[in-house]
Amino acid sequence: MAAMRCPVKTRQTVSLCMIVRNEERNLAAWLRSMLGVVYEIIVGDTGSTDRTKAIAAALCAKVVDFPWCDSFSAARNECVKHATGDWILWLDADEFLDPENLDKLKRLLAELSVDNTAYFMKQVSRHGTSAGAETVVEQVRLFRNHPDHRWTYRVHEQIKPALEATGAEFKRTNIKIRHLGYVDNGLALRKLERNLRMVQMDLQEQPDDAFCLFNLGSIYCGLNRPAEALPPLRRSLEKAGPGFAITPNTYALLSRCHSELGQTDDALRWCLEGRKKTPKDVELLILESDLRLAQNDLAGAEDGLSKWLKDSDSGVSVAADGVLVSRIRYKLVALYVAQQRFGDAEEQLKASLSEEPKSLTTYAGLGSIYLRTQRWADLAKNALAMSRLGPLGAEEAAVQIGMMRMRQELFEAAYVHFVESAQRLPHSSRLKELLAEVKRIRQLPKTTVICAVWHNDPDRHRLLRSHQANLDRQTVQIERIYVFDNNDTPPPDIRGTVVVVSEKISLYQAWNAALAMVKTPYVMNLNLDDRLAPDAVAIMETAIQTDSEAFLVGGDWRICYSQDETDDVKQAYSITDLPVVPTWPPESRTPARMGSGDGGRGTLGPACLWRMAAHLQYPRYPWRFNDGTLIRSAADAIWWGLIASQMKKTLKRIPLVIGNYYSHPDSQAEFRVDGMNELEKAQTVGVSFL
Repeated sequence: MAAMRCPVKTRQTVSLCMIVRNEERNLAAWLRSMLGVVYEIIVGDTGSTDRTKAIAAALCAKVVDFPWCDSFSAARNECVKHATGDWILWLDADEFLDPENLDKLKRLLAELSVDNTAYFMKQVSRHGTSAGAETVVEQVRLFRNHPDHRWTYRVHEQIKPALEATGAEFKRTNIKIRHLGYVDNGLALRKLERNLRMVQMDLQEQPDDAFCLFNLGSIYCGLNRPAEALPPLRRSLEKAGPGFAITPNTYALLSRCHSELGQTDDALRWCLEGRKKTPKDVELLILESDLRLAQNDLAGAEDGLSKWLKDSDSGVSVAADGVLVSRIRYKLVALYVAQQRFGDAEEQLKASLSEEPKSLTTYAGLGSIYLRTQRWADLAKNALAMSRLGPLGAEEAAVQIGMMRMRQELFEAAYVHFVESAQRLPHSSRLKELLAEVKRIRQLPKTTVICAVWHNDPDRHRLLRSHQANLDRQTVQIERIYVFDNNDTPPPDIRGTVVVVSEKISLYQAWNAALAMVKTPYVMNLNLDDRLAPDAVAIMETAIQTDSEAFLVGGDWRICYSQDETDDVKQAYSITDLPVVPTWPPESRTPARMGSGDGGRGTLGPACLWRMAAHLQYPRYPWRFNDGTLIRSAADAIWWGLIASQMKKTLKRIPLVIGNYYSHPDSQAEFRVDGMNELEKAQTVGVSFL
């Protein structure tokens, strides 16, 4: 193996200083990315028991052993003591620079001069595993190597006071450092508990130090101990001098702690007091918006954010930093989404994307909106762009495409997608969870058959037994709901969910009682005396699953003239095997079909399968006119019309005979009531869904 060349000193040199412990998993890739970027790498090892030191030495790093003494400042200062470069750049092993930000850093280092300048960079910390769960903190990461430039405080160590003492000029950069130290929630909690111990040690030495008091309150907040956080935070304000940099943060934490304790008035009071003293602070502005939203003051929650953004666009806001602009936009997006103003939310996200074209958070937000508004083509296009943003982008894209398939009720396609994605991204816990969920859904029934049992039918119990036996023969699992009216007593051997209504109700009222209990993605109405082909439900499910725009499917029916004939059902077969009945009601007993499979009579059949998602727009099945009278016959046709004309969805016909329809005009409502008259009445009077 060829020897790796170490960097050669140039005019303005940079020493990268890191403190590490047991970082063999991350260190090699990190150090390789910095070779040729900096003059030297100093690795301060605080007690590694793995191969960390060997890896660092092999990659030309200068390894400094420093026994851990409960002080990050001491460890960092020891590293700096061994640095010979003109400048100090500090980074940690759980951080990384993506290619874009690494290029920005290279350009900055190439332009360094001999002036006493300190450069801020943005540390972006991801919390948990969800895209978008991030916090951004500006930190001085690059400064002159000078004997007086040393860190203070054991934890949340500070270099800025030392730099200020030497008259350093501070400059902001747009370089982002990704931090993964809080992705593991358990590790983040252990770090907070460690930090609590160290800040308490600092306070023993400096009991009135405003920064230490602030840190103590902040850690208590992180540990979900808001009542304990309040006293040190208030004392920090008392001890802080004018212009103390973290005063706005102190007000924000005081407000948040009161909010978590349910003290909303105190929370808003602290927030407004902080805003009065530091009116340009964005954290307090966002917090005020959150508090007003909690009080259901939507206009107040939006106004301050919108005004700040407008001032930023016009150059009035001196804090119009790109990260801050994005945060304001994201808060407005959340407000708009809460009000279902998806167009406004999309506008803000697209503006954010124009400002930061490679923002995973923004792409994820757009995908979420497209998912909620069922804009499938836009979602797919957005996911493709997101998948090009590295492993996290690929993961989020795979999640959103899979969720789209599930929303479309294409569960088999979703299953295949999650299997392939989990194999491609084996470390994604989100994909594994969604795969388990879609596996569970695939094993559940997808369709519920609803049936009304009329109390005045003397043959209803015998019909029920035959009806249940017919459903038992279906080739897929189904749920079933039976509705009895007039306090009728169900037979003891009934299988399925039973609803008993005290009043005498119509067929469509009975269906509505059943619909309120449906939990499957599809529902199918079936008369007590009609019979399905054994493969009928499977055929209809396949038809609706393979067409995301189809919201209702119906097949054709063989007309039968006795119950025994109706019960003698066969597998589904082509409509070409039966002619369409020429008149209605049928005048002869010759074999014929209704004509619903090809629209021969303009009907979609006596029993259809439709998506329960249709009831998001129309909660109930059509059952009465606006004048209060009941619909007796034409509710099916009215329902089909609503799906096609109002929802703009497809009504799908299956050119198969999927069951037997019992035609007995002496007792059926459709022969007693003129359906065309009811359809005309629906046009003039209107239909009520309340």
